[in-house]
Amino acid sequence: MSDPTHQHLPVKSGANTLAGVAQLPSGRTVATSAEGGREQIEIRSATGDLELRIALTPEGPVLQLRGVRLEIDSTDTVSLRCKDFEVAATDSIRMSAAKDVLLGAKGELRVKTGGQAHVDSEMIHLNSGDRADYPDGQPGWVPPTMPGLPEPMPPATGGDCGHDHH
Repeated sequence: MSDPTHQHLPVKSGANTLAGVAQLPSGRTVATSAEGGREQIEIRSATGDLELRIALTPEGPVLQLRGVRLEIDSTDTVSLRCKDFEVAATDSIRMSAAKDVLLGAKGELRVKTGGQAHVDSEMIHLNSGDRADYPDGQPGWVPPTMPGLPEPMPPATGGDCGHDHH
């Protein structure tokens, strides 16, 4: 006996292609296609808006997801590896952790705000780590001169910081 709430996708014969559309009870459609070395599965809303597309391209799979909300709930690590990672929020971005938050960059780390920047902490440490990997931690390093600023003071020798202490 067939179940009228489940429609099977028709299979086109020939060159191993699968193409077709099935309508779900919610009014959404599931469509499959295969042409030009690209295979894909799409789920569209009852109004025809794309909700999910899985495209299997010669370069690898591409996932496109649209919706009101995206939730990932993992009891272990969520790991992302990519060339570039971009997040653009039309409102705010919030991050929190029950333990440490670590940020690192082999290049520069820039923070820019249109308003004020607030750092609230028990203690703030600036340049307090191992400097061996930084240019100023290398023997003979001299900071670059900046136009409009006085020349940097030479490093102190013999424990004298160069200030008069009375």
